Amino acid sequence: MSSLSIVAASAGHKQNESARGASWRAERERAVMEHASLAHVPTGHDTVIDFLTSDACEGPRKWLGAATTADGTMYGVPSHSRRVLKLEPRKGGKITAIGCDDALSETHFKFLRGIDGKNGKVYGLPAWGEGVLCVDCVTDDVRLIGELPPEMKWQWHGGAMGNDKALYAIPCNASKVLRVDTETDALTFIGDLGEHGSLKNKWYGGIKDRNGAIWGIPYCSDKVLKITPETQSVEMFDVSGETLKKNAFSWHGGTLAPDGCIYGFPSHAERVLKINCNTGEISLIGDSLGTDGYKFGGGCIGGDGNVYAFPSDYHAVLKIDVATGKTSLLGVGEPSMMPSLKNKWQGGVARDGSIYGIPCDAPSVLCIDVAAQRVFFLGALGDLPDKYQGGFLDANDGVIYAIPENAPNIMRICPRGSTPAPPARANTEHPV
Repeated sequence: MSSLSIVAASAGHKQNESARGASWRAERERAVMEHASLAHVPTGHDTVIDFLTSDACEGPRKWLGAATTADGTMYGVPSHSRRVLKLEPRKGGKITAIGCDDALSETHFKFLRGIDGKNGKVYGLPAWGEGVLCVDCVTDDVRLIGELPPEMKWQWHGGAMGNDKALYAIPCNASKVLRVDTETDALTFIGDLGEHGSLKNKWYGGIKDRNGAIWGIPYCSDKVLKITPETQSVEMFDVSGETLKKNAFSWHGGTLAPDGCIYGFPSHAERVLKINCNTGEISLIGDSLGTDGYKFGGGCIGGDGNVYAFPSDYHAVLKIDVATGKTSLLGVGEPSMMPSLKNKWQGGVARDGSIYGIPCDAPSVLCIDVAAQRVFFLGALGDLPDKYQGGFLDANDGVIYAIPENAPNIMRICPRGSTPAPPARANTEHPV
């Protein structure tokens, strides 16, 4: 055998070994999910979990989040689907799929997160997509704005509307901030990121503070990103007294708290990130949460004004006391917390004094009773991976709607006092 053949055979062997390793890991994770689903016992609770079904909800990897308009209509942002999901809670839970094949391509992971433009249109931020998604809420017309290079992957992750009526998207793999003028549909790229331009998985988020600035939370970057829409300036800041490392998968987004500070949820980082948007001070707070990765997948503000983070691979809910800067854990030792299960909950909504975490791979909705400082596990949702992507509250009926990624339905979380239409059915399991 020639040396070239030996090299080729060796490369093929490594590829086969890698494939076998990936297959083994997938089988193991599947077994963990199945075991967690079978072992899960739902908690008794006043909140009702039920489902809205439609042919429009069939298929895998359909939507990645949604945008909600003032009239309560929710628009699911397409991932693999070539249609936008339109859910109208105030019209009896009407579900339609809008758009056409000419509007959207077969590209996977097209858009990630939706934003209401406050101009009769909603927008989807391009991940792998060839342009910015624009949906006319009056005509249901679906189209792309601008033209982006093909085969771009995970370019922007999160964003927000600036006070200048432009949308700003946070660069993940992209080398610049994306700016969308919602009055002219013009796309521009702003900010000189220097050596950060080529860095992958730079920032997550797109969190707007009270002063109108938009912040990006460092994931693989070693700096915090700040966008000032009024001047279109893009700046990067260090964490005070700390030397962060690149490619550390540090924090998975964050949220703006009532104290005017932004709190970043630890992924691989050991401590919480705090951005004081008034003083510009950026620091780490709270106790060490350990070195394990993918700890938390999002969070929410409780009725007590504190921040609660949903466990992704972690074994408990994280509470951040914004007054003291101290952290504590809820639900430690609860069997349904499933410490061996990964990718459990991501994102959620506060309602009726509780916080509801939306299930990804978890077989239940996570309910945090803020007053009682207890956690509950609602529903028996099975072992389907990546069930839902985001929960959205309709202020009119008080119901939380979960947008399906792989799930074949829209899940409704109906707390006591909510008025869902059609009326809620006590059905805690996915309908067959």
